[in-house]
Amino acid sequence: MNVRTLCLGYLSLREATGYEIKKDFEEGLFCHFMEASYGSIYPALNQLAIDGMVTVREEEQSGKPDKKVYAITPSGVTALTKALLILPAQDKYKSEFLFIMLLQHHIPHDHRIASIEKQLSDLKADLLNIEECKAPGQTSGGMREGRMMRTVFISTVFASQLLGTVAFAQTTETPTETAANNAPTISVMVAAKKNIAEELVVTGSFAAGANVLVAPLVNGYAVVEILAEEGDTVKQGQVLARLDGNDVEILMAQNAANIARNEAKILEAKNQIKQAKISKASALSDLNRTKKLRSTGVSTVEQFDTRQAAYDLAAAKSDASELALVSAEADMQVTKAQLKEYELMKSRTEIKAPVDGYISKRLVEYGTISSSAGGAMFNIVAKGQVKLEAEVPESDLPKVKLDQKATIAVNGYDKALVGVVTLISPEVNETTRMGKAHIKLAEGVRVPLGAFGRATISLAAGEGVALPLTAVTFGEDGPTVQLVKDGKVEVR
Repeated sequence: MNVRTLCLGYLSLREATGYEIKKDFEEGLFCHFMEASYGSIYPALNQLAIDGMVTVREEEQSGKPDKKVYAITPSGVTALTKALLILPAQDKYKSEFLFIMLLQHHIPHDHRIASIEKQLSDLKADLLNIEECKAPGQTSGGMREGRMMRTVFISTVFASQLLGTVAFAQTTETPTETAANNAPTISVMVAAKKNIAEELVVTGSFAAGANVLVAPLVNGYAVVEILAEEGDTVKQGQVLARLDGNDVEILMAQNAANIARNEAKILEAKNQIKQAKISKASALSDLNRTKKLRSTGVSTVEQFDTRQAAYDLAAAKSDASELALVSAEADMQVTKAQLKEYELMKSRTEIKAPVDGYISKRLVEYGTISSSAGGAMFNIVAKGQVKLEAEVPESDLPKVKLDQKATIAVNGYDKALVGVVTLISPEVNETTRMGKAHIKLAEGVRVPLGAFGRATISLAAGEGVALPLTAVTFGEDGPTVQLVKDGKVEVR
């Protein structure tokens, strides 16, 4: 156990300054676990901050320099959990075991039992040494006798407490008969088949499953009404805020006048076409009659030229009236297109929810001038779905698969939440060596975004022979256990 781990353990319980940590290490609860000097605490905190395992913020103090307050991060909790999974060293003056038991909520139940059983085994060995010291013919000095008495006292307390804890863990322990010469006690555990589940504990922060940004689509209009607040459940199409649309209404009124004017122009053009057609027909009749009279010699050349010019003028006016109608109708189409644009602008003065969900942030105030480039007015958690962005150690990332079930513990919640792994990041942070896994909660389950969560992912499950971890010996040839058969001990 090192000072970095002690600092992480302390900060997992509460935020603190370096001085507060040092004081508790010297006089408080943490003085029982391990020696930590002033010169080792601050370098450890600085390195933890560099590694991203703690954050640092400065707080002002009246008449004093600003103080630095440290807080643990999800990466720090993960590192702490991994450190706590190492079985504690044998107690001397300080106790790593007590430190692990203080923070036992970070580690699996089986590992707690393994740590307790190892501690109990160490204490039994200490008691045996004390008994040997009491054997006839051996004496001890006062200082040594004091150390022995202190060891007896601590061992007795630990033994009584740990025996009760192990009994609670429902282990079946059958001690063998001891020899008359105080030979070491051998504990025999009855192996049994149990359902064994491989689990992975990860930590992280909650975020929106899909964060929808609601931004204005028109520029230059002031916010005059806000109809939704943070935490409100909203439906698609629901109005969240309104902009001042007076300018748009003026444009729409002008457009209505233009439409009326264009309608009058179209009607006028149609009347001109009728008149032009009548004039053209009359001029054509006069021209034809003059042609007949000219063939008989009654009409002169001058009369014919006059009738021809009158017809040409009437035909030109007819063509012009047709073009005037086309122009008036084109103007009407432009005016109606402008009306659709103004109606769209008018509809966009109402800021509406694009999806179902709930509002996680309201970023708009009364009087704010709308701008499509100015950012969102509201953030909506789509369908109300939340996910845990869990940090997974690089070595454990290959074990995590899509659709694996997970239970998530959240501070302040009486019951664990249930989620499913929906995404595994293809990248690992080069500094922390941590990857990301997204664990999505069911729709409608609300958890404060940014809150800390501890998830237990079910990797695999099956039936197997269960033994305490202390019964397994790890050597160069792999793990082995000692089996009692016909009163003899075999190694397998």
